[in-house]
Amino acid sequence: MRYIGVEAGRIPSANEVKAHVQRAVGVWRTRGYGRWSAFDRETGDFVGFSGFRCEDGMPELVSIVHERYWGNGYATEAAAAVIDYGFKHLSFTEVCAYVRPENERARALLDRLGAEYIGIVDFHGVEGAAYSILPHNI
Repeated sequence: MRYIGVEAGRIPSANEVKAHVQRAVGVWRTRGYGRWSAFDRETGDFVGFSGFRCEDGMPELVSIVHERYWGNGYATEAAAAVIDYGFKHLSFTEVCAYVRPENERARALLDRLGAEYIGIVDFHGVEGAAYSILPHNI
């Protein structure tokens, strides 16, 4: 949670998590896409999620992998799969991504995905490194 949310590092309450999940499920109903859960193939353990949220009509890549699974390629595999799905099946022409500038792992992931660094922007009152992913970049 170090880099997540408007108040980075703040652990959400149970009620906040419940509301977040309800909103995420609602997005699937209204847009037909959202976030997919990722599980370890051998153990079935929850690894994290990857998918899209959408503000102002622009799909945004969101991807979170639990720390114990870092360095195993889960984030890259999941993010690449959802981006590919977005371009091929949802007819996206661009996907954006925002990360905290100091989040080196997330920035490296976006580099591996072929994302183009746009610059530092204000993202909901938080400084964010903005990226653009186009179909020819993946």
